[in-house]
Amino acid sequence: MVKLAPIVVLFEAFATNVVPEDIVKFPVTVSVELFAFAVTASYMNNASAKKGKIDNEIDNLKRFERIYIKNMTNQIVRAVDFSNPVVRDYAASLVAKYPGDYNPKQICSLYDDVYEKWRYINDPKGEYISPASRTIQNGFIGDCDDYAVLMCSLIESVGGDCRIVLAFGKEGNHAYPEAKFEPDQESADSINSYYANIFRKLFRVEPVKNSKGPVREINYHVDADGVWLNLDQTSRYPGGKFFEAEKLVIIYPNGSYKVKEKGEELKRTKYLRMPDTQKGTITGRD
Repeated sequence: MVKLAPIVVLFEAFATNVVPEDIVKFPVTVSVELFAFAVTASYMNNASAKKGKIDNEIDNLKRFERIYIKNMTNQIVRAVDFSNPVVRDYAASLVAKYPGDYNPKQICSLYDDVYEKWRYINDPKGEYISPASRTIQNGFIGDCDDYAVLMCSLIESVGGDCRIVLAFGKEGNHAYPEAKFEPDQESADSINSYYANIFRKLFRVEPVKNSKGPVREINYHVDADGVWLNLDQTSRYPGGKFFEAEKLVIIYPNGSYKVKEKGEELKRTKYLRMPDTQKGTITGRD
């Protein structure tokens, strides 16, 4: 009777290239079959181990991402101090030029003031987010997340809803604010007429008759919780072009957040009615 070695012993022999002395020689057909089985099982075990390692790495990355997002959310919520008197008083002094309920011209007034005063500097090593009140007192200095926090705080302090978007793209990472608004023609015309007036004041010229102003398009995100106007400082006006991103982390002042991948389309563009002679973005902000 042929004595067959246990499979475990065969695996050990195959892995170490050492054949125990008490293993008798198998018939050729049995040896080949067992050898093939051992090779296949070994390959599957290695593949399973590699898959397990990859799965662990993915889990670790996801865990790190969650920790990072929660840390950023906590920092941002603390920094958006819209009820601070410094923030409230400053915002109120700007929107008083367009009194009444919260409206698009108030958004434009806040945006323009911060846009004109902002001076960019890098964070210290690590991640630092300046409270909005501190940024005002410090002379409107900071990086993109400081700007986003300030704009969000100003909007919230006058009765608007705002959120902060952390954008991760091929060309780097960015942060910018978005304000909730109604994407109707009245809102678009309100933004447009605001910049038509700015255009006249700056260049002492009259826009083309019946023109709605120099703004050609308004960009916004459509989400389950509303429509959100782009207030990125690099866009040059409320509703300017979006930063190109592969992933968005959207953070709200109440501490909630959501993650959107590139495939989950959010972007919308509203093209405004105006004569061909008025095409283009805001003059002086190219």
